[in-house]
Amino acid sequence: MSNQAQRTAAVQRTQMGSGAFIAIFISLVFLVVAAGFAILGVLFITNPMPVIVLGVLMLIGAVVLLATSGACIVASVQAIARPAKAKARLDRMA
Repeated sequence: MSNQAQRTAAVQRTQMGSGAFIAIFISLVFLVVAAGFAILGVLFITNPMPVIVLGVLMLIGAVVLLATSGACIVASVQAIARPAKAKARLDRMA
């Protein structure tokens, strides 16, 4: 492996690592938003004049956000733990 190829590989690993940390941070923000959706959904349902449809839609949105952010966190942690496998997965997708 040439010197230039080694530098390119090191830069790619650094970029993948920083991208994974950014994805984890954004996923944590999504988790907070999902908690807000869940709280608002329950409040809409338990209100003295309930808005059932809106409450159920907010609870469904909370579950979808929770699943999406959880999957993103898992993928990011795997990319940080095993960068070679993550790079191979990216090369297969490209």
